[in-house]
Amino acid sequence: MKFLDRLIGWPLAYWSENLPRVREVLEQRLGPVDDDQSVQALVELKRAVLDA
Repeated sequence: MKFLDRLIGWPLAYWSENLPRVREVLEQRLGPVDDDQSVQALVELKRAVLDA
């Protein structure tokens, strides 16, 4: 499990930190983005992997 945590840790941390900005840019260009469930899933995954 530690191997998997190390393998996905940095991209998970990156997207957890940058997803709000990416979403903002997408909404500016494309209009409203309805992805609340995806964001919540990412937050929960980050918590499970990086905060463990």
